[in-house]
Amino acid sequence: MKFSIYIVLLLFLPNQSFCQDTIVKYFNNDWLEKEVEAKKAKTIQKVYNNIDGSKTTEILKAKDLSIIRSYTIKDKQPYGIWTIQYGKGTKDLDYNFDVKYIAENCEDKNPFKATSYIKDIETEKYIAPKLAQDKNLTDDILSKNVIYPTYAIENEIQGTVEVCFTINELGVKENLSILKSVHYLLDKEAARVVNEVKFETSAKLNEIPIPICIKIPISFKLE
Repeated sequence: MKFSIYIVLLLFLPNQSFCQDTIVKYFNNDWLEKEVEAKKAKTIQKVYNNIDGSKTTEILKAKDLSIIRSYTIKDKQPYGIWTIQYGKGTKDLDYNFDVKYIAENCEDKNPFKATSYIKDIETEKYIAPKLAQDKNLTDDILSKNVIYPTYAIENEIQGTVEVCFTINELGVKENLSILKSVHYLLDKEAARVVNEVKFETSAKLNEIPIPICIKIPISFKLE
């Protein structure tokens, strides 16, 4: 009987179930402009200090405890699944991966030199890897998915992150790494955006599938 009660209690712990302690505060609006008494609150902020060293912050509506936004930081980097306000609703961002850094541009190992490997090059009889619906990867496709980190905006952090990855002969993306770093927040967001890109085909040279390394610049610019 005691074992059954223990299991039930575990099920009702928050998503970050391995938390050491929780700090709860009450605010007048979604953006936490003024701390107020619990009975006057429109928004609740919960901060979980987790055993693994990460810290999770949840912003909830006081009325129904629905999540407005939620984010976790570990080793100064975004971590886990974030929920952010997006348009009239929310959007989940997957930061559940480690960022890798490299010093050498893997494009140097490609079978020929080119300015870009994301477009077909007729003179080399090269066909670039394609996304769904036979589309090429473009800067526009990537830029639409970039979420500028709030902390980076507030601290005027900007620049261009260069992300490298290999697409093997089966069209599978591998070895995603940061070649040029700007800031750990921008690095991880750039990696997240590229990480979400899925390819339908591999690159081809003389109609033969080949592995190819691609370098993608992701720009973060404050207006």
